[in-house]
Amino acid sequence: MERLFDSDTATMSWIFTLQSAGYFTGAVACGFVFDRINNELQLVIVTCIEAVATIVAPFFTQLPLFIVVLFIQANSQGFIDASKFGFYRVLKRTYSTCCVK
Repeated sequence: MERLFDSDTATMSWIFTLQSAGYFTGAVACGFVFDRINNELQLVIVTCIEAVATIVAPFFTQLPLFIVVLFIQANSQGFIDASKFGFYRVLKRTYSTCCVK
């Protein structure tokens, strides 16, 4: 990647630092909005954002833009991971009321 972006190791290390920051901010954001917005809609939106970021990331040749895309992707991953228990709770509530007697 250093050759691809014509950069040094110290600059490339920002990728991992900002991915961690993105993951953390996604998890914190999930804590604020999970109970306030439709859970299924949240899952769809965040998964679509992560998918788009994953698809477009290889096409960026400038390091700052690449880091921004990876930050967005990590943000979505943090949101999904932090909300897994909540999504399981929603699925259990949905299926226990309609399918289990």
